[in-house]
Amino acid sequence: MHIVIALDSFKGSLSAKEACLAVRIGFLKAIPNATCSLIPISDGGEGFIEALEPALEPLGFVREQVEIKKGPSVKNTIIPYLRQGTSYIVESAKAIGLEFYKKEELDPFSASTYPLGLTLRELIKKGAQDITLGLGGSATSDLGAGMLQALGVKFYDEKHHLIEVFCPNDFLKVFDVDFSEFETLISKLKIKLCMDVKNPLFGPHGAVYTFAPQKGCKKEDLPRLEKYLEHFYEVIVKNHNDIKELKGSGAAGGLGAIFPLAFNEVTTQSGLEYVVEKTKTHDLIAKCDLLVVGEGSLDEQSAQGKAPQGLALIAKQYKKPVIALAGKVELNAQSLYESGITSMFAIANKPLSLEESMAQSEILLEHTALNLGLLIKAFKA
Repeated sequence: MHIVIALDSFKGSLSAKEACLAVRIGFLKAIPNATCSLIPISDGGEGFIEALEPALEPLGFVREQVEIKKGPSVKNTIIPYLRQGTSYIVESAKAIGLEFYKKEELDPFSASTYPLGLTLRELIKKGAQDITLGLGGSATSDLGAGMLQALGVKFYDEKHHLIEVFCPNDFLKVFDVDFSEFETLISKLKIKLCMDVKNPLFGPHGAVYTFAPQKGCKKEDLPRLEKYLEHFYEVIVKNHNDIKELKGSGAAGGLGAIFPLAFNEVTTQSGLEYVVEKTKTHDLIAKCDLLVVGEGSLDEQSAQGKAPQGLALIAKQYKKPVIALAGKVELNAQSLYESGITSMFAIANKPLSLEESMAQSEILLEHTALNLGLLIKAFKA
């Protein structure tokens, strides 16, 4: 039996690779002669580099790292990337990811994309001409303000005094902006954004109302955060095209808007499609007997282009059964059945708090895979 195990990360608990390994251990305990192909998956967020490295290393890409200086919101100073010549691949989550924050530290009013700007600046200094950037898993909702400042954008108040702008708490001070130094720095840079978020920048389905609660924003503070971003956007957009309705502009706290708005050459691609293409996942799924997918939560958002759905749609083309595993499976995730998922399982074996479930996710994944394997073995006997 050939099983393809292609899980995304269980955020705050397991990397995609760790999740895949746990599932393999469980299945092999039940079906020792099974062949398991592991494909750690990322849709552009956390784990993007790890998902791509095994496939790209034979093609000449090398893993390197850059050290960024301390500054606002800098939680991780060593940023890994993949490089081939002047082409670089980096993930935003390594600079501004949720993974570097404790729950009580999350605050989108003060979190900044400044570390991502420092990272891009260092890569440009190293000679980067093409950067593929995975977007997702960010702890920020600053519309790229910190990143822009790190890349040389200057902000001014009502009296045209130069001010520092790192996060939404600073936004209402901003009345003018100067992109000249920034434009010189990025003049020869091509950017490819890999993301699967399709949300607009503002409104009930935008960056704030959809994603800011995951980043520590209280429900009652959402209108204030939206107001701050709207003010900042209106200043930024004065000499640029209005793209707030652009599909995906709400990705990574507004980075999906600021890149096509401010940078010269920007293209976008589905993060999952990019990883699937580079790892030749199509070929493996076509030849397998079973596909196992999963992530921390299967819910309404999972049916809007997340990795489990995207992989299930591939399997559907080849009429392959798909099992999805998650820390929790919401009732509103049932539309995933239409995408090709055969069955979905929550891995908790008893009532558990979120903290307990996350702490035990590895053993729970292994135990669930073991039981599924034993069930499959019984029916094949």
